[in-house]
Amino acid sequence: MDKVTKEYDYFPLPDGNADVFIYNLSSEKEVQQGTGEEAYTQYEYDMNEFQENAATVTEEMVKENPMKYLDYEPEKPKSIPEQIDDLKEENEMLRECLLEMSELVYQ
Repeated sequence: MDKVTKEYDYFPLPDGNADVFIYNLSSEKEVQQGTGEEAYTQYEYDMNEFQENAATVTEEMVKENPMKYLDYEPEKPKSIPEQIDDLKEENEMLRECLLEMSELVYQ
C-alpha cells in the first residue's frame, strides 16, 4: 500500500496542550458506485485522536514513532472524591512528619 497521507498531525494549542492525530493506512479497495461509473480507490485507516499537554507528548516524540501513539490514551483527570482522598492522605503524612519534627526539636 502506498502512503496516501502522512502518519500524523500535531497541532500545538495556545493553552499549552496539543491536538494529536495518528493515521495508519489499514486497507485500500476499488469501489464502483453505480453501473457505468468509474471506479475509485477507497482507503481505510486506523486512527487515534487525543489532546495532551504539549510538554508530555512533543511533536518530536510523535514524529520519531507515530505508531507508538496509535493506541495512546491520555491520563484521565481524577474525580473530585479521588482528589479529596489523595489530599487527606497527603495531609495525614504531613501531620505525622510535623509531629516527628516537633518531638525532635523539643526533646
